[in-house]
Amino acid sequence: MTPYNSENYRLIPDGLVYNEAFNELPAQTQLLFYKLIGCPEMNLLGIFKLRPLRAASIEFDMSEADLLEALHQLEKADFILYSEQTREVAITYWMGWGICKGGTPVIDGLKSAYMQLEDKGLALTVFDRMRDSNIEVKQGIKDAIRTALNDINTF
Repeated sequence: MTPYNSENYRLIPDGLVYNEAFNELPAQTQLLFYKLIGCPEMNLLGIFKLRPLRAASIEFDMSEADLLEALHQLEKADFILYSEQTREVAITYWMGWGICKGGTPVIDGLKSAYMQLEDKGLALTVFDRMRDSNIEVKQGIKDAIRTALNDINTF
C-alpha cells in the first residue's frame, strides 16, 4: 500500500460541496467545481487566474460555451465568483475553511495573495462572506482581512 502523500491531495471540507444546492447542479458543472477546488494555482484566498478560455476549455475537457455556462451556473449558485475581465475565479467560501486556525505564515500568505490579484473586488466579496460566516477566525487573521479591506476601499 502506498503511504499517504499530502502533496498529491487537497482535503475538501464536507460543507463546501455536500449540500442541496450542489446536488441540484448538472453533473458537468459539479465536476468542474471539483477541478476548480483542486487547482494547484489557487492561493489562500481561494482565488486563482484561469488560463485563456480556449486553453481552459481544453484543460477542463469542455467546449468554451459549456465552460462559460458551467462557470455562470456555479456563480449563480454562490459557489464561485468569476471576473470575465481578469479571468480570476474565487471559490466563495474557501478562505473560511482554509485559514480559520492559521498564524503568522497564513497572515503573510494572505497579504501576498491579495497583492497579486488583478480584481481586488473578488477579494472584497470573499472577505465579506468570511465576515458573515459563522467560522471562528483568529484575531491576527481578522486584522489582516481588515487591513486588506481598508486597502480596497482606498481604490
